[in-house]
Amino acid sequence: MKVTLQNLTKKFPSRGRKARGEVTAVDDFSFEIPDGKLVGLLGPSGCGKSTTLNLLCGLLKPTSGRIFFGEDDVTNLPAEKRGVGMVFQNYALYPHLTVLQNILFPLENLKGAAKLSKAEMRKRADEAAKLVQISELMDRRPGELSGGQQQRVAIARALVKIPRILLMDEPLSNLDARLRLQTREEIRRIQRETKITTVFVTHDQEEAMSISDIIVVMKEGVIQQIGKPQEVYDTPVNLFVAKFLGTPPINVFRGSVRGGKLWIGKENVLDVPGVSDREVYVGIRPEGFIPVQENISSEALREKSDADSGVFSCRLSGVEVMGRDISIVAVHEASESPSIRAIIGAEQRVDPGSAEVRFSIRPDKLFLFDRETETRISAVSL
Repeated sequence: MKVTLQNLTKKFPSRGRKARGEVTAVDDFSFEIPDGKLVGLLGPSGCGKSTTLNLLCGLLKPTSGRIFFGEDDVTNLPAEKRGVGMVFQNYALYPHLTVLQNILFPLENLKGAAKLSKAEMRKRADEAAKLVQISELMDRRPGELSGGQQQRVAIARALVKIPRILLMDEPLSNLDARLRLQTREEIRRIQRETKITTVFVTHDQEEAMSISDIIVVMKEGVIQQIGKPQEVYDTPVNLFVAKFLGTPPINVFRGSVRGGKLWIGKENVLDVPGVSDREVYVGIRPEGFIPVQENISSEALREKSDADSGVFSCRLSGVEVMGRDISIVAVHEASESPSIRAIIGAEQRVDPGSAEVRFSIRPDKLFLFDRETETRISAVSL
């Protein structure tokens, strides 16, 4: 089922004593969700993700704009008539009902032509339980289940009525890290098997990138960027998107372009032909650093030229061995954060006792942003 949002806007009255007027939670949101795809709505708390989801399912009415399921305009259609399956953060299971009874509940409330026989309802419930791999738990009650099992019951209940679209609002946030990983893999598997168009709301960028076909990055109700997860990671349109995607986060420095060369502090880090002279923010992904010298003594540090070309120097704070990777923690006077972090392969060696660590920079992992607008400067291929 293709879903189309046209200029969707939702405003709420301000309830603050000082701030009067309206608060815009979703601002002119336009997007087409392709049939059978899993779309991740991603952004910080308060960016409008859940409001957009509630507009889709009919719990809220838009201030302006239209919503289409396929060719059907559902903007003013009541929630119960939209054919939407909803999975919430808190599972919302009935504690006094068994797993089977929880899954059957939406079917027992069908009326008219949609009403099913008991045999048909049981068949659907068994199919949904098998899909989420909880067939052996049908006689248990929610209190006898783990968090991950409860979430699977909630998903089965949403799927049992064969929804036109599936909406999931922070469905994994109550789970521990290992269970969250397992459950998101299950959600992806289920979505691929059912081919139901799915919208997945999360503030966890790793979660969104790992299971989404398309991600929509939002800030203050406004779409910042739409694209495939890797494309958005590799080509962020602005500093906000670059900072929001990535674990560890991108390292941001104050820099300048002068005469086709990029300077951070007193070092010429990279040639950037075609970029006009200006003040910039420089974003470097943690995996974009390549150590070029293992150890620098204090004496050599004093003698080193400040104008070394193509080398970026940082004061070394520590080296963390992570098993597969090594994390280098350092400081730099031009950094926007108190410390910076570089990720290198475990086969590389950095002396923790060194005064300084020096890097060359992978051009494809470095982004320039205009200091005033914070938009990415992409007129030249670095």
